[in-house]
Amino acid sequence: MQKKLLVIFSLALVVLTAIAMPLQPAIAANGPSDAPVPDVIGFKNVVISHDAVVEHVVVIGGDVTIAGTVSDEVVVINGNLILEPTAQLEKRAFVLGGRFTEEAGAVVKKGIVNLEASSSNITGILLAALLVFLWGFVQLAATFALLIILPALSWGFRSHCRQLALVCQSACGKAVALGLLSGLAFLLLESLLMISIVGMPLALFIGIFILLTAIFGASGVCLAIGGRLAAKTGEFDKPAWLQTLYGTIVVALIANIPFLGPLFLAFILLLGVGLVSLAFLQKADENL
Repeated sequence: MQKKLLVIFSLALVVLTAIAMPLQPAIAANGPSDAPVPDVIGFKNVVISHDAVVEHVVVIGGDVTIAGTVSDEVVVINGNLILEPTAQLEKRAFVLGGRFTEEAGAVVKKGIVNLEASSSNITGILLAALLVFLWGFVQLAATFALLIILPALSWGFRSHCRQLALVCQSACGKAVALGLLSGLAFLLLESLLMISIVGMPLALFIGIFILLTAIFGASGVCLAIGGRLAAKTGEFDKPAWLQTLYGTIVVALIANIPFLGPLFLAFILLLGVGLVSLAFLQKADENL
């Protein structure tokens, strides 16, 4: 866990440094300069000569040899860091995915963080960070979609959503059981259809149908929740779409809780399927 935190911190340092500091040309291994260089940021091998004084050193994919003075952080990713005897590092050095070599006489005042790993491991860490970012983006997009779609359904299908809300209030347990059974039946049917090429289009069609049914039923669930909230505040005259919006906000807040949130959202969708199925069965009984 500590190594992961160090990697994340170091990568964040690289990004912040690249944004906050203007890019300066790196000091080449065969061309040290006596002129002061405030920052060294590069993607190749870098040599800091013994008479050079720099502020930051950030190198990705190259080796760094330091014989001079660095007044701030040193970050090397997928490369090796070599400190010669005259090297003076006023702060820390971070070496991720490479080796650290310190010759006698070199000074690092605030310590070295060295995480040796192959480039594939570093790539895996970056890929994991990208997946986490994408998952957060999907959650945000799904939240805004729910906040728009569910109130719109209650506005366009007011009577049907009110019926679903009444079923949710009167027979919620039956709807939950029916939704769970429908979900299991759906998974079993999908697994049978997906094993053949002919069944794949049908499996896709059934999946879309179940998803639309779940979303429509979820509007009834959110209307029931929002109706309870409106009743507690004495606002009985609120339109159905606004009550649904209240309920959707509650559902969205809980659904964004890590780990438990997706399970809660899946439960709401299954409950929605159960509500639609139960409302359809009740209507069929009334017609008979």
